[in-house]
Amino acid sequence: MVRNNNDNTGNIEEGQITRALSGFAANLNYEDLSPDVIDWAKYLCLDFAGVTLNGSTTDSAKAVVQALESVGRTGPAVVIGTNQRVFPEYAAMANGTAFHSIEMDDVNLEACLHPGVTAYPTALAMADVAQVNGKEFISAVVAGYDVIVRLGRALKGAEHYARGFHPTGTCGAFGAAAVAAKLLGLKGDSFVHALGIAGSQTSGSMEYLAQGAWTKRLHPGWASHSGIWAALLARSGYTGPTTIIEGRDGFLQAYSGNPDPSLVLKDLARNTR
Repeated sequence: MVRNNNDNTGNIEEGQITRALSGFAANLNYEDLSPDVIDWAKYLCLDFAGVTLNGSTTDSAKAVVQALESVGRTGPAVVIGTNQRVFPEYAAMANGTAFHSIEMDDVNLEACLHPGVTAYPTALAMADVAQVNGKEFISAVVAGYDVIVRLGRALKGAEHYARGFHPTGTCGAFGAAAVAAKLLGLKGDSFVHALGIAGSQTSGSMEYLAQGAWTKRLHPGWASHSGIWAALLARSGYTGPTTIIEGRDGFLQAYSGNPDPSLVLKDLARNTR
C-alpha cells in the first residue's frame, strides 16, 4: 500500500511485532503514499460521509444520539446528521454506529472486516480537537487501515469467528488507536502504549446473530471510542503491554485458534511507486 524509504523490517527480531507496527504507523507520511492510495482515501472519505448521513436516520443510530443527549454533555466534535456536538470519543461512537447501520461500508475480504468504519469516524472526531490538515488526515486513515487489515489477516477470519468475535470491532480498536495516536502526534513508546491499551478494549460478540440485535452496529463505534481513549491515556503517560499483539496472552493468541503472526508485518514497507 505504501512505500517507506527506511525499510528495516528484515531486522525485526521475534517478539517485536507490536513495536514494529507502531513505528511504521507513527512514522508514515503523506509523501510515502502512492497516488492511487491517496485517491482511494479521498474516495472512501466521500463514501463515509454519504453512508453515515444515511445511516444516521436509522433507529439504532438515533438511539445512540438520544443516549448522548440524556447525559447532556457537549463538546467540540460533530455528530453527523444532527446539530449535536459532543466529546470526540462519543462523536466517533455515534458516527461509527451510524456508518455501520446500513451495511454499506467498505469491506476487506482478506481480513474479513470493515476497515473504514473505524478509521474515518476516529479521524473526523480527532480533527475537531487536534490541529490536523488534509495530508495528516489521509496519512492517519491509511495507517489505521494498515493496522486493522494486517491484524485481521493474521487472526484468520474463520478462526476468529469460530471464537465468537466480530473482527471489525476487535481489530478496529487497534486501528482506531493508531489513527488517534497519529493525529495526536504520539511517537515511540507512547504510540506502542496506545496499541497496548487498545488491546484490553477489543470487543465484539457475534451473539447478535441469535436475535438480530443492534449490537453489531455498535461494534465499530465502540472500537473508535476505545481507540481514542487508548491514545489519550497513552499521551498522558498511561502504559500498556508492548507485546499486546504477539505475546503469550496477547491479541493473536487469545482471539484466534491458529493465528499467523508473520502476516502482521508482511510487506510492511513495500515500495508501490
